[in-house]
Amino acid sequence: RKKRALQVLNRDLEERVAQRSEELRQLNEQLQQRVAELESIMQVLPVGVAVAHGSDCTTITGNAALGEMLGAQFTETLTDSVLSLAKISQKGSALTLEDLPLRQAVRAGLPTGMLELELAHPEGSPHFLLASASPLFDEEGSVRGAVGAFFDVTERKRMDDALRERAELLELDRKSV
Repeated sequence: RKKRALQVLNRDLEERVAQRSEELRQLNEQLQQRVAELESIMQVLPVGVAVAHGSDCTTITGNAALGEMLGAQFTETLTDSVLSLAKISQKGSALTLEDLPLRQAVRAGLPTGMLELELAHPEGSPHFLLASASPLFDEEGSVRGAVGAFFDVTERKRMDDALRERAELLELDRKSV
């Protein structure tokens, strides 16, 4: 009788394990689909996106749009050497690697707000970016990295400068008449 009860209990436990295993398999499949979707979204976004993994920001991954902005041969992982190739400044002052938005967000544990950055490539004209970064937190509330968005506003800035120049010329012409 005890043997029979143990067999029933064992069968019941095996059924539960099989059911839980199937649930885990389905959840894992759904998770893999979401990861694939997010990876696809990252690659088609016209906005540069970077994720700093770890509170030291030594591993930073980004999308293709960010690679284009930085002018780097981009392999999805940004290193300090790649970042240091692009001279980055804010309001005319050069930024160190520690001053970059992702590291600011990690250090302060707060979003950076919108920052305007100038990116000077060694082989090209400057690019202007609007950037913001926000820290990522683990379950205990400790900073575990950061995510940043970078939007190239170079063309808009060039158009603004051209419009401002034309307005100044019109004003000079108007004063001379």
